[in-house]
Amino acid sequence: MRVFAFAGAAVLGTVVVLSLGNPAHPRVQQVANSDVTNLPSASPISGQVTFLYCNDLAKGSEFYSKLLGKKPSLDMDWVKIYPVTDTFSVGLVDKEHGSLRPSPSKPVMLSFIVQNPKLVDEWYARLKALGAEIRTQPKWEEPKNGRRMYGLSFKDPEGYILEVFSWVD
Repeated sequence: MRVFAFAGAAVLGTVVVLSLGNPAHPRVQQVANSDVTNLPSASPISGQVTFLYCNDLAKGSEFYSKLLGKKPSLDMDWVKIYPVTDTFSVGLVDKEHGSLRPSPSKPVMLSFIVQNPKLVDEWYARLKALGAEIRTQPKWEEPKNGRRMYGLSFKDPEGYILEVFSWVD
């Protein structure tokens, strides 16, 4: 049996390893493991929330309300959840509650994908109007996997890095 660890979680079964931009490795390698056939089935996942832990929940909540143009779908005194799409949300948790505590290093990055480069420019104008701390202005990049993208990055009031980008084929 092979056990693979990714970000602290053990994964049993068939693992697909993506090797992006390394010519010494094929783009996709499959590591077989027959134990995956013995796992019970699981229902499909219908959504996702990324929780960010905040030292100043009120300031973060005000920022995300303005950024997304939405009120939280869950609004409690210690946690707020903001819908981004029908199946993806950003949750903010105050420094005293939840499973984790804020980290000075901010080891999470939120990436918002938009449909085309023009929409990245619209987000840039919105972020400037909000007074957001822009890290990188909109620019073209050619990642090593060969897919071009156009995007920008910025910080929220807690120091988390966010990006808005569009894949361009």
